[in-house]
Amino acid sequence: MVATLVLSAFMVALGEAHKHRSQHHGLHVTFYEHTCPKRKPPPPPNSYALRGLEVLDDAKAQLEAACPCIVSCTDTIALATRDASVLVGIPHYSVPCGHRDSCSSRAIDVLNNLPAPFYDLPTLTHNFEYRNLNVEDFVALSGAHSIVNAHCSSFGYGLYGHSHAYSMDKTYADELKHICPPITLPCFTNPVVKLSKDSTHKMDGSYYSCLRKNQAFLPLDHALMTSSKTRTIMRKMALHPDWWARKFGLAMEKIGTIGILTGGQGEVRSSCRYVNGGE
Repeated sequence: MVATLVLSAFMVALGEAHKHRSQHHGLHVTFYEHTCPKRKPPPPPNSYALRGLEVLDDAKAQLEAACPCIVSCTDTIALATRDASVLVGIPHYSVPCGHRDSCSSRAIDVLNNLPAPFYDLPTLTHNFEYRNLNVEDFVALSGAHSIVNAHCSSFGYGLYGHSHAYSMDKTYADELKHICPPITLPCFTNPVVKLSKDSTHKMDGSYYSCLRKNQAFLPLDHALMTSSKTRTIMRKMALHPDWWARKFGLAMEKIGTIGILTGGQGEVRSSCRYVNGGE
């Protein structure tokens, strides 16, 4: 049932939701607009990333109608992420079920647990290793940027040569400047750009080929080029997209084991937007 609800356009959004749930037992900052309408936290770098929430709402509503208080939001998000991944080219991978939802949702956890797009490689590596994800997992998961978009505000400081500037193909950088004006301009509207130049609607590993040509723009992406170990993994994934796709699925399986609640822990939410009784 979930597979029929999830279109390929939601793949990245659902993947983001799965990562957010796994890493801090809660949901993305946009969920807190419902539970904490007066809160004013600083927006995280990827505050625009999570979309397609109505798809999850629909799936959860149908599950609750058929078998109330049985299937958690945690499992719903994980299954939807897997099915959406398959729709855009990733081989089927296992999703353990029977997990429960947290009884709390804290906006600050989003800021504290998600890697920022400007992190360098050592910081990123530590961030993933802390959650039992190795360097190969990190490089494989980065391949999701094959079909991801980003707002200009997430990379503009590097595009215009500020202190955090990084290497980028000059022709590609000039193309981006036509789309993204300096973020300091009063008329700045924060347009959206594909994360890699050859981005498609399929997960095909093209991201790695673009990155090797310096045709990606997040510092997080370029960080992969700063180590011989990550460059070697990246080259193999560019040359063998089927191998990369399998590694991506295995890494997603590992994400599904982070911070899980089982047995009498937590609750099974009736709505993924609220803790029970919090609407």
